[in-house]
Amino acid sequence: MFARALCVLAATAASLLLPAEGLAAPDRWVSAIKTSPSWAAIPCMTRVTVGIISVIGSSCDTDKDYRDPGSLPPTISVGDNVPYRTREGETKRFLVRHIRFSVDEKGLPGARDSQRTPAKSQEAICTLYETRNRPGADDGAGLSRIVIKGCQPMR
Repeated sequence: MFARALCVLAATAASLLLPAEGLAAPDRWVSAIKTSPSWAAIPCMTRVTVGIISVIGSSCDTDKDYRDPGSLPPTISVGDNVPYRTREGETKRFLVRHIRFSVDEKGLPGARDSQRTPAKSQEAICTLYETRNRPGADDGAGLSRIVIKGCQPMR
């Protein structure tokens, strides 16, 4: 019994250390990336409605979509204040506080799920956040972000 449990534990540990074919790498936080020409800027605003009931919610829009022209610096690090142009030509700045690197097969997030852009199989995705606190795995949807597909983490 003990030997079988030890074999299962060893196999599980090996599967965590060696990437399995066809599986995406887990998300990880990085301090710097190489960018690509394919990116989107998604600002979000927190709205508070006070009336009979107070409601707090976020609404997000897309300032620059993946297909819109525009460029980012070739490398971006945590702490950079990145300038970008919206589709209307307005210049905005984005203070990078966190960078999440992942490999996504489901599609790239837009402001709403209906705006998801298909990702190539095993394509690298970098999400830059302005928030002071590092977002959890599932709570980045209402946060301002820049999403870059085809990025590379730097060492």
